[in-house]
Formats: sequence, C-alpha cells, structure tokens
Amino acid sequence: MSHSISNENLSILSAIKLPPFPENETKSHSFYNHIFNRIANFLLYNTRLYLPTERTFKFLEIEFYLNDATNDHDDPYSHGHEHQLTCGEWYFHRVGKSGYRGGTRKGIDITFGSAERKIYGGILIRAIQDELTKEVIEGPSLVVDKILEACGVNQGGIREMVENVWKGKSEILHDMNNTNGLVYLIQVNDELTNIDDIVKRDKKRLKYSTGLTSPYFDQKSSGTPLTRDSNKIYTSPRVGITLSNKMPSVNLRLQYLLKPYRFFTSPHLLDKGKAQLIIGLYDHFKQIDKVAKVAGISQFQVENYVQEMTNGIKNGDLNEFIGKKGKGIKGIEYCQMAGAVKKILG
Repeated sequence: MSHSISNENLSILSAIKLPPFPENETKSHSFYNHIFNRIANFLLYNTRLYLPTERTFKFLEIEFYLNDATNDHDDPYSHGHEHQLTCGEWYFHRVGKSGYRGGTRKGIDITFGSAERKIYGGILIRAIQDELTKEVIEGPSLVVDKILEACGVNQGGIREMVENVWKGKSEILHDMNNTNGLVYLIQVNDELTNIDDIVKRDKKRLKYSTGLTSPYFDQKSSGTPLTRDSNKIYTSPRVGITLSNKMPSVNLRLQYLLKPYRFFTSPHLLDKGKAQLIIGLYDHFKQIDKVAKVAGISQFQVENYVQEMTNGIKNGDLNEFIGKKGKGIKGIEYCQMAGAVKKILG
C-alpha cells in the first residue's frame, strides 16, 4: 500500500489531544467513547510507527485507558501513573514510580492525558504490522521487544533503552523538542482515507445523540465500527482485564470491563484476545457466519463462544469470576463471565 507523508495542519499531537469537556455534558462515557473512536480512526488510518532503520509499521490494534475522575470516567483499569498525565509521549508500563514491567507484562502506551485537568490517559499498542515484510507483531510485550530489537538493545531492557539510548527523551514526534529521534510516529495519507475530508469535517459543528454540539465529532466517528471500503475498524472489550482485583470496588470494575475500548483492523490477522474479538464482532453483526468470515475462524468456535456468553446472560453467577477465581480467565470462561456481567448491567 503506497502512502506519503502529509503536510496538512492536522498534526498527530492535535489529533490525540483531548478536547475540553463540555460544561453541560452529563454523559461522560458517551463523550469519551466518541473521542476514542475519533482518535482510533486517525491513528489506525493516518499514522505509522517508525523504527530504526527506516522501517514503518501500521497499527493493527490499540486500546484506550483513561481516568478522568472529575468527569465521572474513573476507569479502574487505567494505570494512573504520573507519566500518563502527559500528552504525546511514550509510556512504558511501570512497577511503582521507578521500575518497569518485564517479561510478558511489558507494554507501551501513547499518552493522551492532561496534568492541568488531572486526566490520566494511555493508548496501549497491542499489535503492529511491518509494511514491508507484512510480519505481524501481536501482544504488548512483543511490540516492546520489537522496539528494543530495533534500537539495538540486547541487555538492560527498557531502562537501558530509555535512559541511555533515548537519553530520557520520550516524545512521539520526530520534530518535538524531547524526541529521541529513533522511535516516533509519522503522519500519512493513504487510499483508505483523506486528510482533507477529516479537516473539513472537524470544522463543522454537528449535534449528536449525546446532546453535545462539538467540532470534535463527525458522522463517521459517532458509531462503531468505523468503516472504509477496503478496511474496517472494529471494537471489542479490552484484553487481559478481569474481576480478579476487587479494588476500588467490583461495581466500578463492572462498569468498564466490557467497554468497547479496543480498536482493531484485520481481525483475521489477530490470534490473541479471541474471545473479546468474537464478542465485539457478534455485538456488531449479530450473525455467527459473518463473524466467522470476518475473523477467519470456524463457525463452530463462534457458535461455542456465543452460546457460552448466552448461558452466562441467562444463568451466570458473577461470584464465580470475582477475586482469585477470575485471574487470567480467557476463552470459554471469559465468555461466561461476559454473559454474567451483561446479565447484571442489562
């Protein structure tokens, strides 16, 4: 797929920056869902990840985590690390204030928070694809491994790369003051979208069902999936979050557990988070055969997962998935839990 770097005024930083929260807006979850849709649309279609040496990667899968307690969007699954109060920086998942997560628990976010507004925001990169070789790197830890490899870091891990190779510079754009000049995002124009159209639509003030009037929304960002003729963006619940941690409360976690804050293209290329993927696609299509075709899996598997979710809606006991019993569940068990959650939330 051919693309060229865009010279339009719509910069990556302005595209991911959170707009002001409307004074009269009462539905913060709807508001932020619109924002996530818009940012995901831009990142998946109009940006590429640049790694040494002259390699570009397309985002296939990202997830949104945002804690804005002031406006009643206090997502308990957000890390809430002080680095996530920034916007436009690379944030490697941390242990405490100074340590970095290692092993299979590694991860990297694009921050989109605000220190002034006390908003913690991170966009987790879950899967990327090498535009030249078409290799798919799937899973947050493997994405970090690819970045470490590209930066020539064999020992010392993330700390060695951030502190010595990057010299502590973590901004995501090449022309920013604090860029490391090695790993950054570039803006592109490709045949799937047109930057001019986005700019023109962003100048319009359109009213939506949320009751707000804002230049930050357009008709194509108001629902899911976001579509293009040859490529679609789908949503699903996020991967790897459960009810194993009961803090600050199970009720709060229930509100966010199944939020469609995972955005992805090319579902047939994704192997991880299959249960969430099936649930997300089924919520959209309502057709088992369509889900199987789009996801590139058997109808039997889709039927099995959907049936288990349906059983959970009818007869599920949420207590079976709270605390230690819910740690690390996936596949069939996840579908059962999702059904039990849907039963409670209605």
